[in-house]
Amino acid sequence: MFVENVRLMAERGDLDHRYYEYPGLFFHLLRPVLALAPEPDPGAQAYRLARGVVAAAGVLACAAVYVLGRGLAGPAVGLIGALLVAVSPVAVHTAHMVRPDVVLQVFVTAALVALLRVGPRLRSDALAGGLVGLAMAVKFSGAFLLPSYLLRRMLAAGPRLKGGLLAAAVGAALFAAATPYALINAREFAAGVQTQVGHHYEEDEGLLPPGLGLGPAYARVWVRALGLPAVALALGGVVLALRADARRWLPLLVLPLVTLAVMASQRFLFWRHLLPSLAVPALLAALAIEALSAAAARRMGAPPPALAAVLGLGVAAVPFARSLDYVRDVARPSTRDRALDWAQAHLAPGARILSTVENLGLDARRLELTELPRLGPHDRPLVLEMDYVLATPADDAAVLEGLREAARFEPESPVSGRPIRVLAVPGAVRPAFRPRPISADLVHVSENPGDVALLCDGDVGTLWRTDDPQRPGDWLAVEMPDAALLGRIELALGPHARFAARELQVAVSGDGARWTDVRSRPARPAVDRQRKEAGPASQVLVLTPPVRTRFVRVGLRRSGAHRWGVAELRLFALPDGP
Repeated sequence: MFVENVRLMAERGDLDHRYYEYPGLFFHLLRPVLALAPEPDPGAQAYRLARGVVAAAGVLACAAVYVLGRGLAGPAVGLIGALLVAVSPVAVHTAHMVRPDVVLQVFVTAALVALLRVGPRLRSDALAGGLVGLAMAVKFSGAFLLPSYLLRRMLAAGPRLKGGLLAAAVGAALFAAATPYALINAREFAAGVQTQVGHHYEEDEGLLPPGLGLGPAYARVWVRALGLPAVALALGGVVLALRADARRWLPLLVLPLVTLAVMASQRFLFWRHLLPSLAVPALLAALAIEALSAAAARRMGAPPPALAAVLGLGVAAVPFARSLDYVRDVARPSTRDRALDWAQAHLAPGARILSTVENLGLDARRLELTELPRLGPHDRPLVLEMDYVLATPADDAAVLEGLREAARFEPESPVSGRPIRVLAVPGAVRPAFRPRPISADLVHVSENPGDVALLCDGDVGTLWRTDDPQRPGDWLAVEMPDAALLGRIELALGPHARFAARELQVAVSGDGARWTDVRSRPARPAVDRQRKEAGPASQVLVLTPPVRTRFVRVGLRRSGAHRWGVAELRLFALPDGP
């Protein structure tokens, strides 16, 4: 979503990030760095550069935590807090992904630093408001800073109303400047926001009901992020912070509480959502560590900085060990890496591949690739059209019966991914399709009936096509001599690939008058992704499951720029019997 849309921005020469489920600033930060990738095919280098941006932001986030801690309670608190963030498994894990959360962490922590300066001078409000606006331009959850700013503005001396209005104006201006297409394409942008929010609150079987059902789970994420010793110390640090300087600490404490409350109300658990507010509990733990070290130093006569360093390192050892485990495991080839290497070495050009492994990276310029989220109970006919299937445990086992296992890749660690099997489709299990004879007098079309004979003249050089560009409702229908168990429909295109239908729907009828839509799957990829090694261009539909019928109709479901054309229409039925 991020790398590919940045590449599209560069190709089009504009500032439109196009993926409106997120604001635009993260895309704009990636763009000049991705310009360093080789042209015309940046390939993996673009992703490495994007990951470098995120990793660098992770380092900046640690520096920002130090600055925040030093401003609150001195350099020791800043150093220990930065250490806890640096070794946090949540921070380390998220920094390995091309996502905006780590960049958001930088802007959020910088905004917290600016909050400490809010007071009599209006420019402090402008700075804080501007950083809140930039945080929101990275990701919408930057808005979680707003309660913190408002509370700080109420507690601090100075022009509250003027300061708040100035902060709002500067924040809105910088948000608009950093993501300009929020205004240019306001309707599409609003729809993207609605889609993003709706995704987190969509209803689905097995998910928690609305409310705060994920609260305990997200609370455990804090333990995962910092370790149990640090979380226990952070709870004690709350008391110390409020005693020391409640006016400065309270606005910071609001941030993780607001984040926890909002995220707990959604349907999905994502560790990375707590990352932008991680600085606050880390610094609270650091505050408690410094206080314990000072108390112990008075009793033991040892220097407080040395004790603070020892205790800080000891507390950080728990998350550090988990992060080391993650880095070690993620450095190994995952099941997807190994499956991809196998595919590149063993699959012949033009092989027909069905994959349910998300974003595996199979070369669509070399293979005939069909991808699905998972195989359901009706997908057996589609499976049998392929040469190989790459499957996961989420796929229905029944649709894979009789296939020969060519390779298996089991995870070597919790972060290695799902198990993946490569299954070859033997000829013995393929359906024995028999072509059904088609004659021009039994074919009917929605328009241009004068050329209907070209659909079945045996010459792919000739073409029936509609009079006008494709539109829903265009159709062609066949009356077969007798009823048959129809399983496969092929629309051969020959050299006329530009006339391929955008999207097709199959319907059947018992009398040629009343039609019923039936389930079907495309058995070849889009025409522009078909390989010559796999045969001439065509559109193939398999009925899932096969349907006994005498009348069959194929119609358009979407409009297209070109007319719809078919060089040869071919129907295939299964023999009678089990």
